[in-house]
Amino acid sequence: MKPELRSVIAESADTGGQAEQALSVLPLAVVTLDSQGLVQYANQAAQQLLGLEAESAGGHRLADLLRAQVASTENPDAAVAALQNGLTVSGLSLRGGDAVIHLQVAPLSSGWVVSLSVVGSNQASTINPTNSNGTAAHGTDSERDALTGLLNREGLVRRMEALVSDAGGSCRTHAFLMLDLDEFKLINDLSGHYAGDVLLKQLGELLDAELHTGDIVARLGGDEFGVLLSNVEGNEAASVARRLLACIEKTQYSWDGRIHAVSASIGVVPIDEKSLSTKRVISQADTALYAAKDAGRNRFHVFRPGDQEMLRRNSEMEWVGK
Repeated sequence: MKPELRSVIAESADTGGQAEQALSVLPLAVVTLDSQGLVQYANQAAQQLLGLEAESAGGHRLADLLRAQVASTENPDAAVAALQNGLTVSGLSLRGGDAVIHLQVAPLSSGWVVSLSVVGSNQASTINPTNSNGTAAHGTDSERDALTGLLNREGLVRRMEALVSDAGGSCRTHAFLMLDLDEFKLINDLSGHYAGDVLLKQLGELLDAELHTGDIVARLGGDEFGVLLSNVEGNEAASVARRLLACIEKTQYSWDGRIHAVSASIGVVPIDEKSLSTKRVISQADTALYAAKDAGRNRFHVFRPGDQEMLRRNSEMEWVGK
């Protein structure tokens, strides 16, 4: 088990038993077992992998759950016994394919925590989150970010194309926000990339929770996120950007005893009849984002074609190109 995961478990166990909150955001399947080997808690990824309902995740024997999900390439009872003796177990093949479940264990004060990772051709179809009608909750597999479960850049661009087209043929306006964390590299350097990944997943969930129904958040790559707002005026988009910054600034991200302050910068671009293409909208948002960073970070900047700051940055980028 990765040292970073051990740190999350140990820290949450030592601070009032808040392990479930810490485990819920991890981008891998994790279950906790009591001293008898019964499941006490399974995070969302584990529920999907093991075929559990959230309200009935506890009380099952892990061996029984594994037996229901795997072909008998290894005895699940022996696997769980080996886990509880501190061994790494692998070789459990998922039914219907050649994917393999690898299991690792770490002790808790009253039991164990087990991580389950899937390797092989069926991994994506096995652990994709789905909504109530069984379809992918955030687009097709090719449109979904593997870490956060949000739309990826490709998925966001496709939806932006629809808004650009709508704005060009109507009087409606929309907006695009490009968000980038400030000093994210420092978190990776001080606490490790795994800690950074957990923060990105938490941030994606925070942004998604703050948006209204119909608005879209996507991870564009690295520590960069995009937000599409439908049917909003320029002032409304600025208000959303201000609210998102305030929520992010309140975040106190703790990892292995170290607390990181979190802030972001946002570029805001209206999508209206002058928005000729998604490429242009994204370019304008990128320019506005770095204008916000240049102005001191932890703030937003709205793109306006005649803005002197925009003209200065565009001129600088032209010289870089030359």
